[in-house]
Amino acid sequence: MYHHMAFGSQDKIREIIFLLSDAGNVPALIHCTGGKDRTGFVTAIIQLFLGVHYESVMMDCLKSLKQNLID
Repeated sequence: MYHHMAFGSQDKIREIIFLLSDAGNVPALIHCTGGKDRTGFVTAIIQLFLGVHYESVMMDCLKSLKQNLID
């Protein structure tokens, strides 16, 4: 699944970035059924694209994963 998110979903990710680049579409809510894998991946891509430091993105992802394991 993770391989497909990274290498098989470029068109969907491009569409999300394109939609978010239009000021009329923000703020935006990004979600999925489980709220961790696909949502986290897309959110991380957006943050990295906007220049958020890799370490900060990773810390946020790990925090979310840890919280999901507790819940």
